[in-house]
Amino acid sequence: MYNLGFAIYTVFSLLLAITWLSGPAAAWYLILMRVGQGVGAAFLMANSSAILTDAFPEDQRGWPSASNQVAALAGSFIGWCWRDPRPDSVRLIFVVSVPHRALRDRLGLQKSSASAAAPHQRIDWPGNITFALV
Repeated sequence: MYNLGFAIYTVFSLLLAITWLSGPAAAWYLILMRVGQGVGAAFLMANSSAILTDAFPEDQRGWPSASNQVAALAGSFIGWCWRDPRPDSVRLIFVVSVPHRALRDRLGLQKSSASAAAPHQRIDWPGNITFALV
């Protein structure tokens, strides 16, 4: 799910960078692509804490958990504060994360397949849907 989140986020970042529309159509396109990007980010945020909890012993979880949260909040804040007067430069915001995401996708897939100690389990769809609705 974590790797899927990286893939979704990367795809929607690329789609945001290649906006060819203008006016109200461009605004709706950007809103919808940002929603898709938010879905990918939700996958990442929801699973990153669980992965860190699983990867570190109880007495060593403080620093990884804190740095994970600081990185997420700092990235959001920097993206929100960054302003460039050139109209086309807005697209660069979405492209900046793509190489990082692609590298993380690759490394994440290698690590997850190499260190999968637990047997594959099926996703609890009824439980996930119930959780999403509540």
